[in-house]
Amino acid sequence: MPQPKPCLLRGSAPTPHALIAEAPKKIGPLQSRPRKRPSKIFMLCWLLSFMALFSALYALGFVPEAVAEAGDAVSSFFRYDRGRSLSIVASTAEATAETGAAPVVDGVPADEPRILIDDIDVDANIVFPESADLNILNTALTKGVVYYPGSGKLGEVGNVFLFGHSTGLKVVYNKNFEVFNRLKELEAGDVIRVQSDGREYWYRVLGMTIQKADDANINLSTARKLLTISTCRIFGGREDRYVVEAEFMRSYPLRVATSAADTSS
Repeated sequence: MPQPKPCLLRGSAPTPHALIAEAPKKIGPLQSRPRKRPSKIFMLCWLLSFMALFSALYALGFVPEAVAEAGDAVSSFFRYDRGRSLSIVASTAEATAETGAAPVVDGVPADEPRILIDDIDVDANIVFPESADLNILNTALTKGVVYYPGSGKLGEVGNVFLFGHSTGLKVVYNKNFEVFNRLKELEAGDVIRVQSDGREYWYRVLGMTIQKADDANINLSTARKLLTISTCRIFGGREDRYVVEAEFMRSYPLRVATSAADTSS
């Protein structure tokens, strides 16, 4: 009995020729490739460049006042913990009045005048003698950094003159004799902080010079807001002097931080 020949039924799979003929119709036009997102490396490079530019402008003072004070607060947060619990926190009422964060100093009376230079580990009290008599000044030097009577006022036009001892001795009984041992290490841009009358005053170092004792005359009459610090190169000697000049930046109100023990009582 003859077998029926195989044939394609309607609705069955297409032949290879039919697939080839229909292939161009199924491919259609080429699709455009999706746009690539910026790589992580590019974003990182852009961020680092922005931060470097901002840091340079901040260091030169070419930023708005509010931005500068915010930068100061961030800088202070990372720099103030030097053997003392110092921190910068936001103070609502004071920050609104001063448009900046108010430093909070743990365990330090707000009315005790002090000088703090983090870059050379200086944290000392400031003595205000009653007169410029040589004997009185020498006695004051044994008690801390000395404010020269009649020099400028903090944060105001004029030249605030501070001076103190330095020594090459490795061991001294009175630490006030070595308070400015590292004053010569200060560089332009370093920050000097002075606390007095419930405020903290920031000065930026302009430079350091070495002057002969006979020529080390400090100009107290100036139209700028300056701070000058001087110390001898040799303890008790009358040779050269290290003289650092700094310019006023800004000031903040001080508050005494309350410890947990005080708040619980």
